Amino acid sequence: MRLIPRSIHGRMLGLSLLATLVALAVAGAAIAGVLQRFVTQGLDQRLDAELSLLAGAVDGDGRDRPGATDTASWPARCRPRLAMADQ
Repeated sequence: MRLIPRSIHGRMLGLSLLATLVALAVAGAAIAGVLQRFVTQGLDQRLDAELSLLAGAVDGDGRDRPGATDTASWPARCRPRLAMADQ
């Protein structure tokens, strides 16, 4: 069995298959790199915002700072929803 076909049609078909696989691999790696960068950056920004909100809501000893957790002015979709065990 020959790895390289004798006919020009077979060689062109093999070359196009190889070029397609290489192009897909390069495009996949590029897309994965860009998406990972944007997802990681977005996640980092959201975590930083959440951390600054939580850090501003407590004193140094871990108790709630009065008025810091007032969520009445927040939009309804942003207010925290806490469910108690007995509800």
